[in-house]
Amino acid sequence: MAPSGTCSLIRGGLLILLLTAVLSSAAQAQRPAGNAGGGRREVVYDYTTGVNLNLYLLIPGNAECDLSDCERSAEARQETQQFAYDKAFERIDQSGRLYSKAKQDYFDAFEKLVEKQKGSQAILREDVRFLKAVETFDYRNQRYKFDVTLGVRLVPRLLPQLDQFFREALARAHVERSENTIIFDLTRIFTDLTQDESFRRALEELLKSDQLRQALRYKDDDTQAFIAQIRGFAVNQYSVNAVIGSIIERAVVPEIRKVLDTRHTVTVTCEGGADRLRFNGTLAYSGKGRVATKGTPLPLDSEEGRPLKDGIRDNLALSFARGYAGAKALAELLGDLSTNKRVQVRYTGLGEVADRAGNHPESRRIIFRLDLGQKIK
Repeated sequence: MAPSGTCSLIRGGLLILLLTAVLSSAAQAQRPAGNAGGGRREVVYDYTTGVNLNLYLLIPGNAECDLSDCERSAEARQETQQFAYDKAFERIDQSGRLYSKAKQDYFDAFEKLVEKQKGSQAILREDVRFLKAVETFDYRNQRYKFDVTLGVRLVPRLLPQLDQFFREALARAHVERSENTIIFDLTRIFTDLTQDESFRRALEELLKSDQLRQALRYKDDDTQAFIAQIRGFAVNQYSVNAVIGSIIERAVVPEIRKVLDTRHTVTVTCEGGADRLRFNGTLAYSGKGRVATKGTPLPLDSEEGRPLKDGIRDNLALSFARGYAGAKALAELLGDLSTNKRVQVRYTGLGEVADRAGNHPESRRIIFRLDLGQKIK
């Protein structure tokens, strides 16, 4: 039988071991997740719940820095995140829609969103949407990484404050009609808007509103320019901005739905046109459009011709890019109607439609030609 002193020593030793184990476990629990063993931890910001991703072009952006800098410095993390946003916006520019005026405002709003500041989720209503981001603290490689995915609306929206006035003005705009054809010439519509005194006065009054000016700052460059001066496509522009998208949504789509009440089918061809400005270099393009012989109509999923993703090098290719963008926007707005047999959506390019060389905005255009099928008896 062991002496009582020995038993006390044994019990004391066991107690010390037990306390050591408990303290060690507590220390492990307090250590950042993923840091153990030189691993990694992640912080996820996910705003995709309830979002129809089919309405957006998904744009990635990423950046990284030394973990020793970014883990202890909020300023270094924010700078790295801005680099990631900047890369994403460079890719948005390459898609044909510029946000050079709005970019910094988006950066500031996204920063508040990540910090979960009060009211920061208002930015989620804008055309460039923050969808998801992941912060990675990589302890093994001593790197901090920030990966973000932004969504750019395929058909951007006009400001709601302008919508009612825009609807009324479009109802007064010229549309060419014959027995079996309806033509929406966006250049002619822009001219009508320019000469519509009622619309211009309404626009001038709205621009006096601080609320409208604040909302306008998140719009693409072309939309902001349109508000200042009503016009169509800018030089080298081929994407559908908020103004063109609204014309398609408020004028072309309702007409197609109305036609289907009396006709079995309708074939819609979006014709793109260009002026005779000389091309210098190659214009980046990331869409799925193609270029074929002048005036050749192509379905949206056609494999005929040359892919435009190789770059736009001339005005024929630019006109096809405009035609594709208009047709794609129309198909998105039509939804299921664009995939049934009653509605066929196509696009084409007419090349240089200006009658003389130089800068002629009226030649940078898209036209929607509706060819009506047989009447429903």
